[in-house]
Amino acid sequence: GPPPMCFLSHLWGRARRLGGGSEKNFLLPLHRIDQPCTGAVVLGKTSKAGSRVAKAWRDGLVTKEYLCVVIGPPLSTMRQASTRVGNEKDPDDSDTYELCGYLRKDEGGGRRRKIHGSRSVIVERADPKPSSTENDGDGGRRGRLCRLTWRHVKTIDDDGTDWKRHALVPSPPSRQHCHLISVKTSTGARHQVRAMLAFLAGAAVAGDLRYGKNGVMAAMPDASVALHARSVDLSRVAVGTSDLSKPFVAPVPALWREVFGIVEADVTSK
Repeated sequence: GPPPMCFLSHLWGRARRLGGGSEKNFLLPLHRIDQPCTGAVVLGKTSKAGSRVAKAWRDGLVTKEYLCVVIGPPLSTMRQASTRVGNEKDPDDSDTYELCGYLRKDEGGGRRRKIHGSRSVIVERADPKPSSTENDGDGGRRGRLCRLTWRHVKTIDDDGTDWKRHALVPSPPSRQHCHLISVKTSTGARHQVRAMLAFLAGAAVAGDLRYGKNGVMAAMPDASVALHARSVDLSRVAVGTSDLSKPFVAPVPALWREVFGIVEADVTSK
């Protein structure tokens, strides 16, 4: 068949009157997701809407939630590698954890670049409570300071699922653990979620050949990685008369049911 078409080219070719301003074919991606990932992508229909959302993103007013299936150490090990984020009423009663690190481009050469690609990033752990001289901007030599929070949603049971049959882990698979987690971030650094989970928590996203050094040996059946942009929350952004009170939500990928036994109810019930 024909080669896959760029998503924007597909929209422009099939529906040329999607724009909301004087340019009826105006569509501006307001963020991006990694090529092998799935999920929600929000497009601006006017340049003014695009600029306002872009500014809100820089100001940390936009929140993205991801769903991802990770393979690696036990859940307790992932939690030990993270910082617990307590709630205001009871700091000890929280299932949310934070990872904080500096992301920078991997300048390594030779075999490492050949295997992982020149656009990979590496992560250096950072203090979750930085000094007043640090910020969440682009950073300096150490890289860009990024944060994410995560919480456990579901442990993938061996019964009735095919994740081991799909050879997503090496032998012996009994030493690998598989979990569905929810991740939230207000930044959009390249490969942020995939790299931070792998480098800082030791848990690779299932099917991730680039950062899956902790057990992931093969891609998903459709060559994707199990990272899904679940929602984009623009409720704190004012864009004309648009009602942005509810987040943009993308349903759980159908393939996840076959491989991991994950269905929409597993997420919406949490």
